[in-house]
Formats: sequence, C-alpha cells, structure tokens
Amino acid sequence: MERLPTLFPFIPPIPVASGSGQPSQPQTPRHHHTERGGSLEPSASSPMSMVDVAPLKPRQKRGRPAYTPNTRHLKQTVKKLRSSEHSPDKRKLSAAKLELERKASELAAAKEQMAVLQAEAEGRERVLAAAKAAKEAAERKAKLEAEETRRAQSFVKRVTDSEANGGFNFKSLDHFFTALWRTGSGGDQQMSRVISKYVKDHGVAHATNMFRRSQEAKEEFISQEMAEIFEREGRAIQALLTRDGTSITELLKDFSMEYLAAEIEANAPHLWAALAMLAEPDQSTRRQADGETRRNKGLVRC
Repeated sequence: MERLPTLFPFIPPIPVASGSGQPSQPQTPRHHHTERGGSLEPSASSPMSMVDVAPLKPRQKRGRPAYTPNTRHLKQTVKKLRSSEHSPDKRKLSAAKLELERKASELAAAKEQMAVLQAEAEGRERVLAAAKAAKEAAERKAKLEAEETRRAQSFVKRVTDSEANGGFNFKSLDHFFTALWRTGSGGDQQMSRVISKYVKDHGVAHATNMFRRSQEAKEEFISQEMAEIFEREGRAIQALLTRDGTSITELLKDFSMEYLAAEIEANAPHLWAALAMLAEPDQSTRRQADGETRRNKGLVRC
C-alpha cells in the first residue's frame, strides 16, 4: 500500500493512525456509510478500474552490441568473406555449379550414347527385316519354281503317255522334240512361226540350259559345230589366197597385210576370233616382262 503513491502519484496518500498498522477510514463523502467503506479498489464506473496495478517489469535494452576496438575489424572481415570467392557460401555455390555441369555433361553423353545405340538397333532391325523379307521372297520363288517344274514335268510325262491315259503317244522325248523342231513338214504354220521366234529370242538361253545338264553333250556339239565352221571358213580363206586365174606374181605385187587381215576377218570371223584369242597372252599364268608391250588383237596380221 505504501507504493501506491509512487506508482499512481495522482492518488493521495492514505493517512494511518498512530500506534496502529491499519489505515484510517477515508474522509471522502462517498465512502461514508457505504458497503465499500475502507476499500481501495475503484468502483466499476471509475476509469481506474481498467488500470493494472501490478508492478511493471523493467525491459532489457536491445540493439547493437557495445562498441569494441575489434568490432570494425570484425565487420570488415565478414564483408570480405562474403564478397570473396573463397567464402564458404561461394565455395558451396561453385561446387554445386560444377556438379550440375558435370551431371548435365553426363546426361548429354548418355543421351548421345542412347541415340547411337537406338540407331544401331534400328539398323539391325532393318537388316533383319530385309533379310527376313529376302528369305521369304526366296522361299516364295522356290515354291513357285517347284510348282512350275512339277507342272512342266507333268506335261512332259503326258508327251509319252498313251492317248488312252490323256497323253500324246510319242515314243520318246527325242521323238517329240524332233517333231517339234522339224520345219517344212506341214503342221500349223502360225505355231511354227511362234517356235521360230522363240528360238530367235531365247535359243541361246535354251541351249545353255540344256548343256548345263551334260558337259559331254556340250563338248560334242561344239566340236561338231566348230568343225563345220572351220571347214567352211577355211575354204573361204583358201579361195581368198589362191584366186583362180591370178598368178602368184600378181598376188605378191598387190599383197597388203592390212587388206588381207580385213578380208580374212570378213570371210572367216570365227577363225579370226580364234587367232586373236590365241595371240593374246594368258595373263593368269604369265607376267609381263620389263619393256615388253602387250599384243593388241586388233593389230594381229596373218
């Protein structure tokens, strides 16, 4: 109660009777003969009823720390560290950037490697697909050729079958082909022209396919044909060199190797080609010597 005048100077001190610890009754008229007589609490209608009479705690002073001689130096040091490339934060940031760049480089390399592997895989797939398609095409072709061969052989079989069995009653295949290639013996002239055109267009391939089945037949045919050709062209060369009614002196007088070579090539082309081939050295077994010129078959003269 003694602190009230200190905290609230506008409240007058309460007199205390001498010899007693109790304050005397206030002498204000409003407290005489009332229930609140002797109470120091303000009434509910008093503005003081909102005032907290508890002692206020002193607050601690906040703000900058007390100045010392090292404060300025410490401040400058912190500033330098913050602005320096070697500060902990800057080192962490630089390390993070380097790590990010390394990861980005690894990611780019991985993407490039993935693209290469994907391209190789696609290339292998294309090769496999092409090989598969080629194999399927070859299988289809082989199957088709096998079916065609079967039908052709079935037709050939009918050639020698009897008419009662639906065949053509030829004695043999030789009998059939002899009749087929025969000319000037009647038959269907239109079909004969078709056969002649076939021989003209595909006779070489037809003969080649036949001779592939027998080397002996091929050699025998070549021997017979070449013998006839050489005999015919040999007589032509003999007639060219002798020239009935022309003396040897006149022949030697008008003799010319260039003219003779042209005449032989025109009248005996097969013999000329054979001579040119024989005059050409076999390069598979013979190497050209130093300073030696290879013979040109166009310059060969008899």
